[in-house]
Amino acid sequence: DQAETGGEPPPSSDTEGDPEIPAPNSTPDTPAPSTPEAQALAGLAIAKADPVGPELRARFDDSLVLRVKLVVDPALVIAREDWLGYGASLFAATRASFELLFGVELQLQGIVIWDVAPGAEVDALLADLTTRERDGADVIIGLVAQAQPPKFEATSWTGDKNGDYALVFADLAQRDRYYRNLLRALAGLLGAEPTTDAASKQLGSFMSDATPPAGSAPVLDPENRGKVIINKRRPMAQADPGPTPDDGSNPDVEEN
Repeated sequence: DQAETGGEPPPSSDTEGDPEIPAPNSTPDTPAPSTPEAQALAGLAIAKADPVGPELRARFDDSLVLRVKLVVDPALVIAREDWLGYGASLFAATRASFELLFGVELQLQGIVIWDVAPGAEVDALLADLTTRERDGADVIIGLVAQAQPPKFEATSWTGDKNGDYALVFADLAQRDRYYRNLLRALAGLLGAEPTTDAASKQLGSFMSDATPPAGSAPVLDPENRGKVIINKRRPMAQADPGPTPDDGSNPDVEEN
C-alpha cells in the first residue's frame, strides 16, 4: 500500500472529494505549476515574505535539503480518489513556500497510506511516527483527517537539534485543510514556536492562532522566520546515534 510520487502534478479544474477536506484536484501527466501565480490559481498561494536582511543572508544562503515522507490517514484516501496527486500538489506549494521563507529545499521522499491512523489516539500516532520506517527521509509527517484535539501541544524543538516527526491535523477554518498546518508543523521542526504576540496575530502568522482570509498567501512573523533560518545548521534529531561504546579499537584510549 505504498506509493512513491514521480512528480508533482497540478490540480485540474474539477474538484471532487469530501467537502470537509476540500483541496485542488490533480492530473498525473502534466508538470506541476512552477510559479507563485500558477500555484495561487490552484488554490494554494505561495507564502509572502520580505527580502532577507544582511544579518540573516549568510544563514539563508546555507544549503539545507530536507527529505520528507508523508503518511496519510485512510479517511483522506477514501474521501479523495486523487489523494496521491493531492498530496503531491500540497507538498509542491509547501516546498515553494519554504524555499522563499527560509532557503530550505524540501524533497518528497514518498507518500504512504497510514494503516494505524483510524481510531488511534494521538499518543499512539506519535509513537508510531517515531518508530516507522523513514525510507531514506529525514522527516516523517502524519496527515490526520480530523481536527486537532483542544489540548494537543506539538513537540517542541527548541534545543540543539531539529525535529524529525510531526502530526498535521485538518484545520476546518481553512479552505485547504492541511496547507497552513503543514507549514506550521515543518517550521516547528526547525525551531519555530507558537506565538500569541498581538503583532504576529495581526500579521496572520501561521505560527499564531490567527484565521486569515480564505485563499490568502501564508505569512510568518519575523521572529519565527529568523529562528528557522538560524537553525538550518542544527543536526537532525534522528541523525544522532548517541555515544558509541568503546570496543578497544580507539587508538586514543590508553591501556591501563
